[in-house]
Amino acid sequence: MKERTKVLVIGLDGATWNVIKPLVKEGKLPTIANLMNNGCYGDLESCIPSSTFPAWKCYSTGKNPGKLGVYWFAGVDMAEERFFFNNSTSFKGKELWDYLGENNITCGVLDMPTTYPCKRINGVMISHGAPRPSGYTYPEYLEKELKNRFDYKIDPDSFLELGKDASIPSIRSIINQRFDVADYLLRKFAPSFFFVTIFHIDFIQHRYWRDMEEGDAKYGKVIEDFWTLIDDGIKGIVDEFCDERTYIILMSDHGFAAAKRDFQISKWLIEKNLLKLKKNRLLLSGLLFRLGLSRDTVFAIIRRTKIAPFLMSHIPREILQKVAALFPARNLLDRTPLGGSVDWGRSTVIPLPSGLLHINKNSFGSQDEYEEFKEALIAEIKEIEEPKTGEKLARGVYRREEIYFGKYVDDAPDIIILPNEGYWIVSPVRSKEIWGYPTGGWTATHKLHGIFLAYGPGIKKNVELEGAKIYDLAPTILYIFGIPIPKDMDGRVLKEMFKEDSALAKREVEYQEVDEKARVRERIRDLKAQDKI
Repeated sequence: MKERTKVLVIGLDGATWNVIKPLVKEGKLPTIANLMNNGCYGDLESCIPSSTFPAWKCYSTGKNPGKLGVYWFAGVDMAEERFFFNNSTSFKGKELWDYLGENNITCGVLDMPTTYPCKRINGVMISHGAPRPSGYTYPEYLEKELKNRFDYKIDPDSFLELGKDASIPSIRSIINQRFDVADYLLRKFAPSFFFVTIFHIDFIQHRYWRDMEEGDAKYGKVIEDFWTLIDDGIKGIVDEFCDERTYIILMSDHGFAAAKRDFQISKWLIEKNLLKLKKNRLLLSGLLFRLGLSRDTVFAIIRRTKIAPFLMSHIPREILQKVAALFPARNLLDRTPLGGSVDWGRSTVIPLPSGLLHINKNSFGSQDEYEEFKEALIAEIKEIEEPKTGEKLARGVYRREEIYFGKYVDDAPDIIILPNEGYWIVSPVRSKEIWGYPTGGWTATHKLHGIFLAYGPGIKKNVELEGAKIYDLAPTILYIFGIPIPKDMDGRVLKEMFKEDSALAKREVEYQEVDEKARVRERIRDLKAQDKI
């Protein structure tokens, strides 16, 4: 089976049945409809938080964040009193394509978040999220090839945000380009396993969701138009490269829902004297704000002078983010960590967006005091209600050990808030109110459940499955290839998706021991790669 099988996975960032099923019913997504009718599908439960970081790596490793050591885009280093940004080398553990490569299976990976810097695999990798337009391919020569053949773009000008009208053609071009590059790589390398992410549909849904729901005359069909574009792109790949040996999987890292209200966690903590900020940074921020120099206005000025492409091409993204953090943000969904604003020594709780709270243990005289404070804070958060509706903010409030397990749990946030659908927990420091309405053009938020669809030989037809989790995909794909499942994976093989009389349904799941020495060697390679960034 190893030599005959092919698996094609299409990752659709933020894909949700809320949007897809109505469009399928209306006959507007014929390719996805055909895959649903001739395959099985259902919800796919993400990790907590249901965020790009770490969800995509949970998919590729089959492991929970406690074994990966990453919990969001940024992390908190209490000892060094700093925030830091994560990248691919921040994650521990082997990925699906590492195990496939060890079994001489050629792989292709295109544009998956969490993959920069690129790593060597048995095949080809084009990473996502490169801070500069170089160093994002393996083999390295592909960078020049992609630039010459496709004028390859890592991203639209998303850091210096495009206006609402300009976003549409820019992101349409990026998505078309991803399908074109996928076609090219499939032809050039003929991998037995191939994975491509269509990332920017996430941005489109964030930005145009309210327009969709309200039937806006100008923007109400934008999300629908992008899904028909994606459906057509999937059709091109399926028609050209799929045969009776091929399995097709569609999946997303999380789902989507309309944003009801924002909860300003930093403001809430400040009012409770649990988060303290440096007065000099606040004074500077306040002065800039009064002068009209918010982050949005500065970006608008830069766009008008047309220097944005130069900045993105010549200045590392990390530097641009640090400069941007000096300016106050009007956008209440700003994702930049608090940075130099925090007075670490006087703060008891350090928040990150997505409901992640780190507790400063130096604030307590004993472990018992810390535990008592933590339990009281959890109880208080559970009772937070939206003032107009009385609806609870949180679906669940967890201690880290309740939802994470593994070697790196001690690095996790002490408290993790899982918001109810439609609530977004954010952490700007200049918010005037604890509760706000979505602004800055972002009108939808992530939800815990995304999509899963499987089609291929031996797969059940037109069956809706329940209970699939993002951790289950890596072991299931390895199982399809006939490779034993590493015992340290947290996911399970989704055997219920196979027809009862098929060979895959009848075959026993085999497991393999984890090679700790190989894991150490891999970590050394990752650290060396990080030094080269």
